[in-house]
Amino acid sequence: MTSLKNKQRKGSRVQRAVVAGTVALTLSAGGATAWVLDRFVVQHVEISDVSAYQASQSGTATGNTANESGSTSSAVTTDTSYDSDSSTINISTVTTGSGDSTVTYYVADVVLDDATTLQSAFANNSFGGAALWWRPS
Repeated sequence: MTSLKNKQRKGSRVQRAVVAGTVALTLSAGGATAWVLDRFVVQHVEISDVSAYQASQSGTATGNTANESGSTSSAVTTDTSYDSDSSTINISTVTTGSGDSTVTYYVADVVLDDATTLQSAFANNSFGGAALWWRPS
């Protein structure tokens, strides 16, 4: 008679491999889900009220600015640039490579005197990651 203790169980190696694979897949999917939720759903707002932030900045003016002579300034716009008293934007075209490997891209150099000039880029009057414009309130 053979002892039951010496008898190997069938499929134990396969079962361990299946369990290990399932655990690895579950952890990977869970990590990816957590990253997606953190990036696109959870709000990470750094400035919750842009209007209040702009008002708190000293020397910040809204609307047209007056220069030393008392007249309002106007912006100069061309096909590849924008220049005003508070901001300058220059767009340049860069082409590299030759033949089928030619790549053309555009570079925008943006210089702002005051960061609140970007107020129109804020979503829902807030600034920070995942402050998406389509999020229901």
